[in-house]
Amino acid sequence: MQYVLRLFVAGPSEHSTAAIRNLWAMSRGPLKSNAKFDIVDVRLNPETAEAHNVFITPTLLNLAPGSVRRVVGDLSDHDHVLAALGITQRSGKSDAEEKIL
Repeated sequence: MQYVLRLFVAGPSEHSTAAIRNLWAMSRGPLKSNAKFDIVDVRLNPETAEAHNVFITPTLLNLAPGSVRRVVGDLSDHDHVLAALGITQRSGKSDAEEKIL
């Protein structure tokens, strides 16, 4: 299954840079060979952000397959990002249990 991801950032801010770095890490791991992504700087392309109802950055959208899903933040918790985007299943453990392991 091919996932289509779009990351919206606002220039070279600390959070935007972290989100790009984390998306890159996921693309070399769990998303390897089954996702394509692009990065949109909302300062340069505000119309694209508005068309996708993105008002906070960084925001990652899973545009396909299925309905659009979004995650806001620096994407540092890869497991939660992938689950929120519908790419993987969460383990079923509570957040507290996951942090203990």
